[in-house]
Amino acid sequence: MDTRTSPADPDAVGLTVTDSLTNLRKGLIDDETVAALSDLSRSDVQVARRQFPSIHESLRRELVERAAELGKQQVELDFRRLMLIALHDERAAVRFAAVAGLEDDDSRSTSNELLRLAVEDSSVDVRAAAIELLTETLDRTSDPDDEDPLRDAFGAFVIRMVNQDDCPFGVKIRSVEALGILPQTVETRALINAAWEHGDPAMEVAALLAISRSREVRWLPLLRENLENEDAETRYAAVRAIGATGGTDDVEALARHLLDEDSDVRLAAISALGEISGPGAVRVLRNFQQQADDEERVAVTNALDAALLGSEQR
Repeated sequence: MDTRTSPADPDAVGLTVTDSLTNLRKGLIDDETVAALSDLSRSDVQVARRQFPSIHESLRRELVERAAELGKQQVELDFRRLMLIALHDERAAVRFAAVAGLEDDDSRSTSNELLRLAVEDSSVDVRAAAIELLTETLDRTSDPDDEDPLRDAFGAFVIRMVNQDDCPFGVKIRSVEALGILPQTVETRALINAAWEHGDPAMEVAALLAISRSREVRWLPLLRENLENEDAETRYAAVRAIGATGGTDDVEALARHLLDEDSDVRLAAISALGEISGPGAVRVLRNFQQQADDEERVAVTNALDAALLGSEQR
């Protein structure tokens, strides 16, 4: 089905939710149509939930993706309730897009929905995406030293997935990464170590990302050994983890990776230097800033802010 599009008329009277849904059912979509589905009221949610399935499936996915992008461009728009509706769509591609659209939503109600998807969704990709986003959310909002029933339930689930022989590989990878946000025990450390020794490069990277989230210095020898790994993804994960767990002794090694052949590794090294902070890290970042490209220069600015703040706090 071809999707007809037309630019939003800035002088037009704002569309209602009903107008927007009517346009979408006709195959019409533009920024104004999408924006009308922001900040849905309770009654609007009921209307949208009933009519959402009648929109063509390709347009439902486009709507969710465009809403996520528009929400980033115009921070006053809030599409959370639209995304929550889309989490129940019959099409996995729409649910997957909705998970991505909730990356800035730290609410417990949304986190519970993500846990539901992680446990029971029929799509491996959706389950993996839900685990990844819930890991990031809990890493920001939950302290491993505090009691948290949601994190405990999530932790029990990911440990079960890591131990389950027939667990889909994508789900297992994200579950290994999630081990890092759990209270570090003999069991979680053993599972991370087993993932590292698994032999599959993707599992090794997942173990390093778990180590990064754990922020445990006990892993530093392993991380330092892999800073020069020939696999770029492994170097990237090791650099990230060094940023979270390392110290001023690691500045020189991280500085070498500002010239890494892989752009993601270079950006990770910039961020890691910002996390470590201290005069040495600040000096390296300022020197590199002169030769950085546009994307790297933005990253260096952010890293310098973090490094200077960290130096002051010390």
